Amino acid sequence: MNRAAACAAHGAADTAHGASDTAAAAAAEALIAAVALPCLAMVPELTIVAVNQAYLTASGRRREELLGCRVVADPVAEPLADRQRQFTADASHELRTPLAALRVRVEEAQLHPGDIDLPDLLEHVSGDLDRLETVVDDLLLLRSLDAGQGLELLDLTNLAAETVAGRRDVRLDLERGVAVRAAPRHLTRLLADLLDNARRHAAREVTVTLHRTAGHAELAVADDGLAVPSGERERVFQRVARLDTVRRRDRGGAGLGLATAREIAAAHRGTLEVEVPPGGGARFVLRLPLAG
Repeated sequence: MNRAAACAAHGAADTAHGASDTAAAAAAEALIAAVALPCLAMVPELTIVAVNQAYLTASGRRREELLGCRVVADPVAEPLADRQRQFTADASHELRTPLAALRVRVEEAQLHPGDIDLPDLLEHVSGDLDRLETVVDDLLLLRSLDAGQGLELLDLTNLAAETVAGRRDVRLDLERGVAVRAAPRHLTRLLADLLDNARRHAAREVTVTLHRTAGHAELAVADDGLAVPSGERERVFQRVARLDTVRRRDRGGAGLGLATAREIAAAHRGTLEVEVPPGGGARFVLRLPLAG
């Protein structure tokens, strides 16, 4: 089903869901009848309420066989749809905070223009806009992940060294020539998110290591701050998680960073986990298949 057919089906389903059975069927049929490609309409419960002639011709089924049937969810597509719905909800949550802050500041300036410190106002507005931009960038990045864009043979050693260059108090231990198949822009973003997170929580130092291990590249970013409690090691990757420990993501974070980093890892057939190193602190470990 192409975009036009999907839109028609969606409109038909909305109409069907809000009308009587007879009127719903007629409205849905009318909406999709003009669609040239095979198309059917369903209510949110996935019950078929209308089907066009192109669908009947392509499937070899009779209209009476299909109407009233419930479509079985695709076990592959359904988790993806759930993930997309969850991200939309989470991103909306993240967007509301800077939008609300912007509204309060602007309304205050309108009500009391003589009491406003303009440089201070502009600084806060700029910060809120930066946060909005970060969330929008995350949305666009995850969309490109779903499309599988830009995978190429990549020297992960060089990428790690270049990403860390210029950052203070970061110690490197990189094995040479570690190659993976990846999108450079996405892995750069992942590593930058891990470095920013480590820098916020480190007491003194951040360490980045890269080694080959059992057919995988293992890239780790560790800090010497407080450890992540075992019960919260999955929660740090939730898009709007707010931990009750000192290691909270709202200590200067943008809200979606670690969640986006894990999505990038998964899109590269890898994993991203948090561990506690022997000396304490936190160690975020990315494992990616080595390039064959």
